[in-house]
Amino acid sequence: MAAAVAFWALGLALDVAYDAAWQFGRYPVQLYRRPLALLFTYALPVGLIATVPAGVLVRGATPAAGAASVAAAAALCGVTAAVWHRGLRRYTSAAG
Repeated sequence: MAAAVAFWALGLALDVAYDAAWQFGRYPVQLYRRPLALLFTYALPVGLIATVPAGVLVRGATPAAGAASVAAAAALCGVTAAVWHRGLRRYTSAAG
């Protein structure tokens, strides 16, 4: 999804924002206050990348959590594909 944003944010240094988001993902989402925790869990799911695997290692996996993870991944892949295709339709040329 971050790569698809480049279609709309021409001329911006997205690598800085991308790196900053990954830096936030280094810490568990419980460290942040509720609004930021929700942002890093659902809007920018970098919190899920750090928190969920660590939680599974500590507490073990449940079938419900596994099913929810697979469903969320499928939904996010679908949304990302739609955003990417919409960006491709908008794209004109790199040379022009």
